[in-house]
Amino acid sequence: MAWVSCALLAGYLSAPRVAEQGQSPVGCYHLRLGAWSKPVDRGFVPPPVFRLDSALAVKAASVARKVEPQFLHTRGPWPLWFVDHGDTIQVIWSTGFQGVALSLKEQGDTLRGIAHTFTDVVGLMASPQASATAVRVNCRIMDSPSGGKP
Repeated sequence: MAWVSCALLAGYLSAPRVAEQGQSPVGCYHLRLGAWSKPVDRGFVPPPVFRLDSALAVKAASVARKVEPQFLHTRGPWPLWFVDHGDTIQVIWSTGFQGVALSLKEQGDTLRGIAHTFTDVVGLMASPQASATAVRVNCRIMDSPSGGKP
């Protein structure tokens, strides 16, 4: 079933892209989530602080970039981020079988959108979702001993 996740990723990465507008989203962010629409496994809640890196996550694809931290045991290129449909930033942490994604749009130094979990199991009901707001912070918070954890 890992091929399903890879196929989905390949679809994202092969979709046509429009050049990014405005400032680069590369940097560190503090994430605030709203209430989840359904109960969610705490192991799949995105980290409270993350970094969008400029380094490539997938050598063959020039749009997928690295994300820190890696909090899931992964299969494949995750975690990664890319810009989809010209202005939506997709941030994905995955095991290759299940994971969590952020779909965010830039509003100055803030990214707003949704977080949602996903799985490769066909036929499951809708994935839990929560509103997501990521505010740019100084990346020194990532390098602190707590790693940005409260």
